[in-house]
Amino acid sequence: MRNFWSMWQEVDRPTLTDTRGEGLFISTPKGFNHFYELYSLDPSQPKAYPEQKQDTDFQSFHFTTLDNPHIPKDEIEKARDELTEDRFAQEYQADFRKTEGLVYKEFDRAKHLISPTQADEVVAIDFIAGIDFGFTNPTAVIPLKIDKDRNYYAVREWYKTGQTESQIAEYTANQRFNKVYPDPESASGVKELRNAGVNVRTVTKNKDSVRVGISKIRELFKQNRLFISTDCANLIDELETYSYPEKRDRHNEEENPIKENDHALDALRYAIATHSTTSSGATTFIPQHIGNTYNKIAKQFIPRL
Repeated sequence: MRNFWSMWQEVDRPTLTDTRGEGLFISTPKGFNHFYELYSLDPSQPKAYPEQKQDTDFQSFHFTTLDNPHIPKDEIEKARDELTEDRFAQEYQADFRKTEGLVYKEFDRAKHLISPTQADEVVAIDFIAGIDFGFTNPTAVIPLKIDKDRNYYAVREWYKTGQTESQIAEYTANQRFNKVYPDPESASGVKELRNAGVNVRTVTKNKDSVRVGISKIRELFKQNRLFISTDCANLIDELETYSYPEKRDRHNEEENPIKENDHALDALRYAIATHSTTSSGATTFIPQHIGNTYNKIAKQFIPRL
């Protein structure tokens, strides 16, 4: 279910309040996505991440196809022979494991997730953000802190549907990012950002930009230089579901991933791929209206040389 947490928090959960209603979630696992986090809310299960708050109102159950007395055992064994090990484990054994064909298979919750408190404590030499515009689809703004060792920290996310370009620009301007890397295909959205005084940096998109950006992010995960706050629920979900097309005989990853579950990932990629290519150090952005005031004062009090 796409955008599950937004739907649960904004629609489903409120409808249960007045009647103290109940919810039943049934699914085959698909990687370590929102369904895994739901399953882990049961205090008898391992936590999905160290800071997860479990809830005694939740109870989890696990059944495999083998537990179903109405399905012939020989048919299950035939499927075992025909499917890959990962696919059989997921579809027939209800096993939580990384999605087959996963793009960011280097992402590891144990290594790369940090608490919101840890994210707040990062001493940053630069504060940037990537933006993927949307309206019916979510708009994703991913803020990133960068420390002196060039480690990247996704400290939170702004992931909303129904946001106009002026609303996106207003939110972004209020965050006072040093640099912002938006999707260049939305010329009007970029213009709104500039009009709001945001320091917009140019993002280049070409036939190789997706693969190049993915490679940079994967390398950061391999080097343990990219960390994600547990506040970034949608970004985490996308990291664990963004996949390549299914091809049994594919031995390389030259083809671009399936264009879904990628709004926060696109925002992350715009920021990291462009910043890591063009940045050589920390900078401070001076909004245009402040710069103009400085120039007027300078002309009055600083003698010409």
